[in-house]
Amino acid sequence: MDNGIQALEIELMPNELDLYKQIPFSKKGVELTDEEIIKGSEASVLMVDSLLKRQAIPEVRLQYFINPLYNIHSKRSHKDIFEMNGTHGEDIFQRPHFWTYLYYWIHGPDLPKKAKQEFITLVSKEDYISGSDMPVFRNFVRAETRKYGLEPKEASEEFYKLALECGIVEHLARMIRDYVRAIK
Repeated sequence: MDNGIQALEIELMPNELDLYKQIPFSKKGVELTDEEIIKGSEASVLMVDSLLKRQAIPEVRLQYFINPLYNIHSKRSHKDIFEMNGTHGEDIFQRPHFWTYLYYWIHGPDLPKKAKQEFITLVSKEDYISGSDMPVFRNFVRAETRKYGLEPKEASEEFYKLALECGIVEHLARMIRDYVRAIK
């Protein structure tokens, strides 16, 4: 399947790499200092501006943020939710909650590299992914989630993003997400 798979990291320019180092991309439960937030906020705005100007962010990753269809938890896009909460324009990019989207824009789905590569290989074997292929994907994503000890709720969203990046249509990508999310 030649579908323009984009599950790779984007290359940062030297100035973007400097900005990247100033943004405290943190995992859940890690408290940021006021200084880290201020420094990261300024760097984030400049980073997004630079990435957008040079059109470095793959379209599917932008759509994940701005298209309501890609936000399974709501009828609003991720961007709409920021706006509904009173944050608009480039102020969105200053928010620490936005940085998870920026991290995704740069790095792609947050999954083990080998799992991503094997998923891409699985997709590449087919000319077109259809519902009849879903049992193979179900078995794969569930096995990978268990093999790497991934938390199903978080891994489900990352496999959803990966499926979208591999050109799998949204309703089938959603099925892949649900297969992982159902793991007990």
